[in-house]
Parts: sequence; structure tokens; C-alpha cells
Amino acid sequence: MLLQLFPDFSVQTSLVFLLVVLASWFILREWLMTKNLPPGPKGLVAAIIDNLRNGAGVLGSNGQAWKEQRRFTLSVLRDFGMGKIMIQEKIQEEATGLLRELEQYNNKNIDLKLLLTMSVSNIICSIVFGQRYEYNDDEFRNCLKMVNFSVTKARLATLATDVFPFLQYLPGDLFHIKKIRKNQETLMEYFHKKINEHKDSLDQENIRSFIDAYLVEIEKRMEVDPNTTFTDAQLRVVISDLFIAGSETTASTLRFAILFMILNPDIQEKVQAEIDEVIGGERKPNTADRTKMQYTEAVLMEIQRAASIVPFGAPHGNTQQDIELEGYTIPRKAIVMSNLYAVHHDKTYWPYPDTFNPKNFLDEKGNVVHNERLIPFLIGRRSCPGESLAKMELFIFFTAMLQRFSFSVPEGSTPPSSDGILSITLQPKPHEVHISLRSDQ
Repeated sequence: MLLQLFPDFSVQTSLVFLLVVLASWFILREWLMTKNLPPGPKGLVAAIIDNLRNGAGVLGSNGQAWKEQRRFTLSVLRDFGMGKIMIQEKIQEEATGLLRELEQYNNKNIDLKLLLTMSVSNIICSIVFGQRYEYNDDEFRNCLKMVNFSVTKARLATLATDVFPFLQYLPGDLFHIKKIRKNQETLMEYFHKKINEHKDSLDQENIRSFIDAYLVEIEKRMEVDPNTTFTDAQLRVVISDLFIAGSETTASTLRFAILFMILNPDIQEKVQAEIDEVIGGERKPNTADRTKMQYTEAVLMEIQRAASIVPFGAPHGNTQQDIELEGYTIPRKAIVMSNLYAVHHDKTYWPYPDTFNPKNFLDEKGNVVHNERLIPFLIGRRSCPGESLAKMELFIFFTAMLQRFSFSVPEGSTPPSSDGILSITLQPKPHEVHISLRSDQ
């Protein structure tokens, strides 16, 4: 009956599948370090999006294409200063712009979501497009809203329609599948327009952006191999990957950072005291300050542990053969998920697993203790290529904001929950914070 009603039902997915969730640190580490770790399985929503991506990009591709795209992307990101002084200056410039915006809300309440997302995304824009956007730019705002909508709704859509595929045929758009697809189409069209703009003004002797570097690489590769994986279509998807991985996660982490500060004002005061001692009130924070700011560094680690922005990592499919891990068998064709949240909240290991406490990363003398079990960017071949950029952004934005402002629960309001909303990432629940210039205190 199902096949008669929904003729392509059996092609798209199955009601029966094996899901393996790895919550043990030792097994998870061995799995992530597997040499040929495959990409995620193609569920219904992933398949819908993948029709537009055509197996391209860095996040969801595999094999030789994945190796080439990841290697080239990392190389260009390094050329544009990822982890170096030149990108630090871009982050400092953007942090200064964010502070100017926040000054307008002195002694007022605001939900920081949009401002933080625009600020972080502008770093990616400066690398990918060679330009930043003003915060009142409607095109910029609309793009970020579409990315956020897809990231927020995709998890529910995937869980529902992968288990019950017929739900996609119901009238309306209950699980936002049509909206997700439309957003993806609109974003790809926008990226296509930006690529064409760069083609029209391309100067191979003056590479201004990631797009320029990629276009030059396309020409170079096409001369040797007409079937190269470097194409305009591939470039559009790589751009999309950079925006998803390089803006949404960092912005959500910063939102959690401020949330934890308003819920723990004593910790906020200690961070500010260290900022005052090491940086002062006028100089811009820079990454060289990190080694001198042990408490702040521990707080940032604790934010990433407690928040666990990507709680289940990226799902993978065991497509090769049965794999033995620490005495357990992961069968072929199983879907494998990494429960990072469980690893980051393991009661048998962390001294303070269920509360926000920087002492999880401090020894008795107040020095930072680096812990291999903190893996917000994953580990192994599928680890986040933008890890060094994200860490630089977190430190500079966080310290710059607390250098200038204090944040608190709005007067008369109930303290917001630190529990997140589960989507592809874990995001804070909507809430406002009260902002006050420290010079006014």
C-alpha cells in the first residue's frame, strides 16, 4: 500500500535502519581517528539539499573530491591568514564594529543573536568575498536568516522524515522541508552571483578573496584535467560549507558565553579583572594575551564543554565493513553518531560535569589544564578545518565585549535557562541581556 501511494518511497529511505551512538570517550576517539572515516548518510532532508550540492563541498563529500577540496580550502584559509596576524586584525576590526553597535544599547536590554551572527559572519565574508557588510545591509541579513532557519529546522525535519518518509507528502510544509529547499536554492543563486562578480573583475596577480583563489585554481586544473573536481558548482557548495561551519557555530558559542556570564556574575567579574590586569581598558585584545590569561582561557574552554555546540557531531555511515572498536562491533551500513555532549558531561571524569565551573580546566595553582576529552571541533580527518580561526574569534570577541561592557539578567526578569535548543547545532533559547558600559559603573 505504501509503495502504491508513494512510488519513490523505497528509493529514498527505509523505515528500518541501525543507529549506533558512541558515548564512550575511548570508543569515540578510536572511531574519529579511523583512517577512512566515511561521510554522513544521506537521509531525506540531506538528500534534498544534496540534490543542490551534487555531492560537492567539504562537509558532506568523500573520497578524492573531499581530499582535494579540504586540502585546497585549508591552504587558502592559511594564505588569508587563518591563525595569523592578518586575520587577527580583521577580527579586531569586526569586534570594534560590534562594540560600536552595542554602545547604542547601553543600559538597555537586547537579544544578541543577530548582532553576534552578523559580526562573526563578516569574518567569513571578508575571506570568501573580500568584503564585509554593514549591519543594516538587507541582503546580508536575509542570507544569515536563511542559513539560520535551515540549521535550526533541519534536525527535526531529518529525524521525522527519515523515520516516516510519507510525512513529506502531507499537505502544507509541517517540517519546513519546502522552506529549507527554497532557502538552499536562494543561497546558491546568491553565491553564483558573487562568483560571477569576481569573474568579471578577476586579476590573477591580485588575489582578493577565497573566490578569486578558487577561480584561478579552476583554470589551472581544467588545463590538465577537464574532469577536475574544481568547478563553479563545487565552489558554490564550498562557500556554503564555510558559512555554516564558520559562522553559525562560533556565533552560538559566543551567545552561550554571554549567557553563562549573566548566570555567573562572579565568574564574569574575575574575567574582567584579568582583562584589566593584562590588557587594560584601551588596548585591543590580541591572541598573544591568551597565555597570560589563564582564568579567561579556562572559562572559554568551560563554555565549549558546557555548551557542546555540536552535541552529536556529524553523522557518519559505516559503508565499508564491520568495524571492531574496543570490543564492540559497528556493523556495515550502520549510521554512527558521536555523542560529544555525553563525553563533555561524563560524571565519572569531569569534576563539575553539570555546572558551569572553570575549575574543570584549572589546577590547584590556577594554571590551565588542557584536556584531550574537550573536542568541540572533533578530532581526526573530519575535524573542523576552521578550528584555529574559531578559537581566535572566540577569544578576541569575548574579551573585547567584557573589556567594554558588563552583562546581566534584565531587572525583573527570570534568569534564562542554560539549556539549549537542539537543531544541527545547540543554540541558546531566546533571551535578552542587560548591557551597561563599564565606565558608567
